[in-house]
Amino acid sequence: MSEALYDERVAPLLAEVSKICAELGMPFLALVEYEKDKRGETRVILPDEGLAMAMARGVAKFGVDIDSYLLGLIRHCNKNGIDISPSMFIGKYAATQSKEFA
Repeated sequence: MSEALYDERVAPLLAEVSKICAELGMPFLALVEYEKDKRGETRVILPDEGLAMAMARGVAKFGVDIDSYLLGLIRHCNKNGIDISPSMFIGKYAATQSKEFA
């Protein structure tokens, strides 16, 4: 598939679904890889979305950049008062860092 086909055929349908989700107060994320490592995304972000949705958005945003994904996740958790201290990986890392990740 190409970006043009995605834009022409898929994106409009996803926009319609995202509009319905927004009207119903439901966070929404659709991620389509129309070519290897080339993606299209449609989303509805709501203030009360769960951590899993925020994590999925991070993967969509950062792709294979794992470090940026984890740093973004740490920032999201700190901003929203989510305790990451039990995490074997990010909890230990974040505990050693300055307020940079707040």
